[in-house]
Amino acid sequence: YLGEQPATNRAISYRPTSAGWSPFEISTGLRGPGGVCASMQDMIHFDQGLRSTLNPELREALFRPSENADSPSFGSYAAGWMIQRMGGLRVQRHPGGAFGYQADLLRFPDQDLTVIVLANAANISAMDLSEAVARLALADEMEAAAPAALEAVPLSRAEQQRFGRLWRSEATGEIWFLSPRDTGAVIY
Repeated sequence: YLGEQPATNRAISYRPTSAGWSPFEISTGLRGPGGVCASMQDMIHFDQGLRSTLNPELREALFRPSENADSPSFGSYAAGWMIQRMGGLRVQRHPGGAFGYQADLLRFPDQDLTVIVLANAANISAMDLSEAVARLALADEMEAAAPAALEAVPLSRAEQQRFGRLWRSEATGEIWFLSPRDTGAVIY
């Protein structure tokens, strides 16, 4: 994006040093870490557009996960969005950042909640902050939607080796994560 000139009053990114906070600006030839600067008001307008202005069919296509684009850490990929679950609730997430800037747009479409975090400090996790805010705002809904507690499943050494750490079902496309425990393993 090489459109309008950057705002003169934009936030500067910082990083902690032994002498305190120091500016952390890296010149990439782009405006903003990936070429775009946005204010909180810009992000609110963007979210409002997704909610009300966008054609429903286009909105559905925008958040439809791509085939074979699943990650056990980030969820399914859909046109720049990560489709996840948090506390049992459906989530649409668009994180980003570089060079001391971080952003996270965390949408809970079924609860009509969007959490937007913009940070300009290299040691702050926008994703951690947005998740903490969402857990506070949706504590009751998350508790009601949370899956049953996981139980350890005893597996032999051969079964553990067969699974490895990740396993994908060819029949359903589901991804399973094997987490070893003293009493066996938990499969997510």
